[in-house]
Amino acid sequence: MPRRHEEEEHEEHENHEAWVIPYADMLTLLMAMFLMLYAVGTIDMQKFQALAGAFRQEIAGEKVVIDPGIATDAGQGVLSGTASAWPISSLVGSLTGRGDRMEAAQALAAQQAEEAARAVEAARFDEVEAAIREQVEALGFASSVEFRRTERGLLITVLTDEVLFTPGSAMLEPKSTLLLDELAEVFKPLPNAIEIVGHTDTVPIRSAQFPSNWELSTGRAGSVVRYFIDRLGFPPERLRSSGLADTQPIDTNATPEGRARNRRVEITVLTAVGDTAPAPAEHDATTGAA
Repeated sequence: MPRRHEEEEHEEHENHEAWVIPYADMLTLLMAMFLMLYAVGTIDMQKFQALAGAFRQEIAGEKVVIDPGIATDAGQGVLSGTASAWPISSLVGSLTGRGDRMEAAQALAAQQAEEAARAVEAARFDEVEAAIREQVEALGFASSVEFRRTERGLLITVLTDEVLFTPGSAMLEPKSTLLLDELAEVFKPLPNAIEIVGHTDTVPIRSAQFPSNWELSTGRAGSVVRYFIDRLGFPPERLRSSGLADTQPIDTNATPEGRARNRRVEITVLTAVGDTAPAPAEHDATTGAA
């Protein structure tokens, strides 16, 4: 008869700690991942401060080269694996290629918009010049008014003799109002600022009212400004005036004819487009002049 203990099958015990092994594996993987992230995210503060300073100098327009001792590790370059110094602009180019393309596209769009605005303004100046020429010829002042385009806008030169002032005076002649009325009528609808500058010849003036040609040229420009504001209701914030005496002649001062051309008032319809557009000017409380 077989033994009893050989006939009986022993019952296997259930292992309640089997979860520990995969749990430990998961913790190990998590620890490895966080160690890797920490290693990647660790910043060498010396290098970081050097690069930050170099960026600031680059933006300021200075020539910047990073010190190889700071920019390299154990003889290996930060980016290229070389131990030589490298300009910060190369780093900026490698890191901001996409940003540079966006900035280039924006700059191109801005340039195209400015060119279109200049074309519109040039057409407007053509209309202004044509309208003033027609009125000047009708008034008989064609020989005393000249037109020229400059970077600053449409320049209208009015010779003062027998049109605006008598010699040595800053009081407007009665017939000058005919011309100024027509000018103001053309200027008012424009968005542009108007600059008025007085000029004289080299013949010195010494009077109680005008100690020198500086005061005379400034007074003549101011008289035109005051007429525009007081008599014609021109917006004073769009006007500015100055006097340059005999410092910018357009003809010789050795002949009477040349001196007559130098005695003039220049009225410029200033461009409203681009870098040459004038900044808002502060105006004198009495004349509206800058």
